[in-house]
Parts: sequence; structure tokens; C-alpha cells
Amino acid sequence: PAPPDRIQLSVDPASPWMPSDEILEEFFFDDELTRQFFSDKERCEATGLAVLFPPAAPCTMITCSLADVNAADFAYSRWVAVSKENIYIVRRKRKADWRFDCCDINESRKTIPINNVQDIMINEPAAYAAWCCFVPNVLTSVAIE
Repeated sequence: PAPPDRIQLSVDPASPWMPSDEILEEFFFDDELTRQFFSDKERCEATGLAVLFPPAAPCTMITCSLADVNAADFAYSRWVAVSKENIYIVRRKRKADWRFDCCDINESRKTIPINNVQDIMINEPAAYAAWCCFVPNVLTSVAIE
């Protein structure tokens, strides 16, 4: 799924898999739910900082104005897939923070051999994510050991 038209991504939304990866199945994230969650959380935390420390207000205004596009880049830069032998996790290079080149987040690719997986932990969402107002946790997380 594509992001809303008003958001210009810095990441390529095309699948990163090569034929040599021999992917059996790709797993999709709810990118729009992730984008909305992290955008709301960033705005909430920046607003709280501005209220508690007013001299930070100009910086927090910039942070709030970039919250949507940064959250979209974060959400739409992730891929997970499985082959016969491996689990692949890919994060594409993306813009972050104030979107300057010095703030870019590098691409990463993790390969986990399936025979090395000992445990998979799934954490369901609960409570709230932001310290200064109510942004409910809505994202499930998975940890592979």
C-alpha cells in the first residue's frame, strides 16, 4: 500500500528482494497504522517538551511539522521475508529528524538462519506510548531470538 498523496517518501517503496534471496513468503506491515502512531507520538512528545520548556518551542514546531513525513519514511522502509533457510529483515536508507543529509539513517539488512531461531516473542499493545498525553499503543512487536 502507498502512503497518503500528501506525503513524499524519501525511501523507495519497491520490494527489496532479489531472485537470489529465494523468497517463499513476504510479510507485510500495517504501514499506515505505524505512520499514524509514530506521527502522533512525535507530535505529542514535542508539544509536551514545548510546554515544559518554552525556549524549545521553535525547535518543537519544526519537529511537529516534519512528524508525518518522518513517520512515513520509518513505516514504509521496512520489509520481512522468509526463504527455505533464512529470515530476512531489511530497512532501507531514509531521512530522519530535520531531514538533512547528516540525519539520514543507513540501510540495514539482517539475515537470520532459521535453524538458529530459538524463540519468537510477540508483544501485544497495551497502555499509552507518550508521556505527556494519550497516544494509545496500537502496534504489536515481535522479537526473534
